[in-house]
Amino acid sequence: MEQYTDSLMNPETKTTVNEHLLLKIGAISAVMGAILALVSNVLHPHPTAPEAMLRETAASAGWPAIHLGIILSALLILGPGGP
Repeated sequence: MEQYTDSLMNPETKTTVNEHLLLKIGAISAVMGAILALVSNVLHPHPTAPEAMLRETAASAGWPAIHLGIILSALLILGPGGP
């Protein structure tokens, strides 16, 4: 069996503490992004006619917040580094 001299290395997974922390942050970020995307898309109106969409968008006070949530959810899912 190999001996690991680095005290920050986990011998079972062969990952360092920093790698483990980054993986945990990435997993939490992805889950939070998915939840935010679900909520934003549920709140987003889905009219069928283009005229109705324009009227509903003009009347909606939450339009900017909903779209900001959709953009933020994509950033959280992709993570800080992105693909």
